[in-house]
Amino acid sequence: MVHRWVLQLIAVMAGLLVVVGGRYAYPQMAVSQEPPGGISKASLASKKKAVLFVLDASAYWMTQYTDPQVKMELNQAGWQVGRCDLPDLTWNLLRKFNAVVLCRVPQNIPQAGAKTVGTTALDQKAAILYRFIKSGGGLLLLHDESYDQVYITENRFLKPLGAKIINQQITDPKHQWRQSNYLRYWFAWTNNITPHNPVTKGVHTIWYPEGWSQRGGRYTCPVVTNSKWKVLARGMASAYSYRLVTGSKGGVREMFHTAPPILASRTFGQGRIVVFASHSTFTLQSGYQTIWQGIVMSRGADHRASDTGKMLFNALSWLAQPS
Repeated sequence: MVHRWVLQLIAVMAGLLVVVGGRYAYPQMAVSQEPPGGISKASLASKKKAVLFVLDASAYWMTQYTDPQVKMELNQAGWQVGRCDLPDLTWNLLRKFNAVVLCRVPQNIPQAGAKTVGTTALDQKAAILYRFIKSGGGLLLLHDESYDQVYITENRFLKPLGAKIINQQITDPKHQWRQSNYLRYWFAWTNNITPHNPVTKGVHTIWYPEGWSQRGGRYTCPVVTNSKWKVLARGMASAYSYRLVTGSKGGVREMFHTAPPILASRTFGQGRIVVFASHSTFTLQSGYQTIWQGIVMSRGADHRASDTGKMLFNALSWLAQPS
C-alpha cells in the first residue's frame, strides 16, 4: 500500500509541474505619478481592475501563485493579475493594485535577521498592508494552516483589525462528502449564508475542505470577529469545530458546537477586508488541479454545485470598488 505522505508528495510535485512553463508576470501598467500617500489609479486607466497575489512562496518551495484556470477566468472578467513573494512586497508595487489576495502566510518562525522572536515576513510587511487598506485597497485573506504555526502569524496581523482565526477544524457529519479517488479527501458544504450582500450575491452553496480525515488537519477554521465585522457565512447547524488533543488526556476539544463562522468582511479606513479561513490550495491557488477536481471552486459533489469560486470573485470585486 502506498503511504499517504507519498501520495501527497506526488500531488505537490504535480502542482509544481503545472507551473514550470507558465510563470505569470506583473501586469503591465504605467508608473503612477500620484503622491505616495494613496492608492495608484494607473491600473484603472484601461478600465481594468488589478489584483496582486501575495504569498511566502520561498517558505513553501512554491512557484505557482495562482491556479492557471483561475487566472484565465480573472483575465476574462477584466482583471489584471500580478504576483509577488511576500518578503519582496513594497509600497510602490502594492499601490498599483486594487486588491490583494494574501495566502500561504509564513509559519510563526523568525526570519533570518529578525530582531524579535516570532517576527515573520508578514510582521515586517503589516504596516504597508494596513496602509494599503486604509487608503482604499482591498485585502482577501485565505488561511493556509501549516504545523499549527500559521494562525499565530495571521492573528498578530488580524488583531488590530478585530478578528481572530481559531486553530480548529470545521467539520459537518451531516453535510460532508469524500472523494472516491485521488487523495480521498473529505469536503463539506453549507447554505447558511447571509443574503443581500455583494460578497454573497448569487451564492447559494459554499463547499469547503475538511481534509484527509474528518478529524485531521485545519483546512477550514472558524474566524471570530468584533462588531465591526459582518459574518457572511457559517457552517450548518450540524457543523462544529474541534481540535484533537494530544497527550495523556487525549480526546477532542470543541469551541463551536454549531454553525461556526467561516467568512467575514469589514471596512477599514477607506478600504475593505474579507477573511475566508479556508485553505487556498482548494480555491484560488490550486483549486482546479486534477486531484482537487474543482470541487470547492465550482463543481461541488453529490449533485450539489459549489458557489465558492463565485463568492471569491464577488469578494474581489467588492474589495476593489473603493479604489
